[in-house]
Amino acid sequence: MDVSPTTEPINPVPQFEVTPQPVQIIPTQNIQPLNSPSEFHTKLRSYSLIISVIGVFIIIFIAVIYLISPKKLAETTVASLPSPTPLITTPITNTPTIQITNFLSPTPTSTPTECNSPLAPLNVRPYVRCYYRQIKIDQLEAQAVENRISQTVGSLTIPISLVFEHSEVYKGIPIKWTKNQPLTPDVLTWLKAGIDILPNYFNIDHPVAAIISATDEELESKSIIKPGPDTMAYASGLNIFITATTAKGGSTYYPVDKTSIINILFHEWVHVVQYYEALETFTEEYLAKGRLVEAMATGPLEKGFAKEVGWVYNSDEFGDGIIAKLKADSESQKTTDYGKTKVREDMAESGALFMVCKSNLISEARILWWEKTTGESRTKFCH
Repeated sequence: MDVSPTTEPINPVPQFEVTPQPVQIIPTQNIQPLNSPSEFHTKLRSYSLIISVIGVFIIIFIAVIYLISPKKLAETTVASLPSPTPLITTPITNTPTIQITNFLSPTPTSTPTECNSPLAPLNVRPYVRCYYRQIKIDQLEAQAVENRISQTVGSLTIPISLVFEHSEVYKGIPIKWTKNQPLTPDVLTWLKAGIDILPNYFNIDHPVAAIISATDEELESKSIIKPGPDTMAYASGLNIFITATTAKGGSTYYPVDKTSIINILFHEWVHVVQYYEALETFTEEYLAKGRLVEAMATGPLEKGFAKEVGWVYNSDEFGDGIIAKLKADSESQKTTDYGKTKVREDMAESGALFMVCKSNLISEARILWWEKTTGESRTKFCH
């Protein structure tokens, strides 16, 4: 198909011409000069004055509140209340006073008179003195405290439902066992032999509540002490617990005889003594906060032993350090390997060896400490 170009002319693009128009400026008659305040400025100044007055009143109010101390308000309130009628007319004696200490202030500027305990170290920090009793309580009071706080400090509590097949009292010390873990006749005889030679410092001043043989399942053990397979006995609270290995007379790997049974008994009894000393020396409120370990470590008994036999505390500026390291000299090191692990175990190990006539295995300083503490000579236990 043949397409021929059109012969019609193409309309050209229209052209627009813009002609500038003159702008006429009409002067405004209402514009006021700058030096003449307008109505807006007048209102703004009025509002500023009102806000300033309110601000002054707020500042005065805050100043008045600040000047009136809470103490004066409390005194005014208390003074306005009528005096209450006492519910108890009979004076109460021997009632422990709960000391309220500001634990947020590590170094109080003054020591309350009631916290000046003679049982505390001389250079101990003032607020720490409130942890100590004014005087040591006796063993009966200590036993009552232990009954109240045993759950808190993690002592093993004897289930009420536990039935003992055998129970006897030998020289004031109860000995019990269950059907599932009886003591052999030899073990019972050797335990009694140990009780026979105990110094009064142990069975009179710090008596064991009971010597018990029962399985962990029977005891429903929830103690912080978890006896291992090689544990022969352990102390929890004021009780000594005999394990299955010891109850049946030992094993091939852990044989027992009279000396070893007495050694085990004395070792665990020393731990009972340590617990007694914490109960008798520190306030019940302090111990109930779970501070038993700290109390035992910083108390006069353990701390005194440690410093006399060669333990050095890393930080003991105020007398309340608990981390100790045994000196490297031969005399300080003269204790058992287990005794070298902790001050607490050194005391138990050396005390047991002292009372089974094996004082030659411990240092002279340890022997002298035990002679002074028990009032007995090292030769008494050598038969």
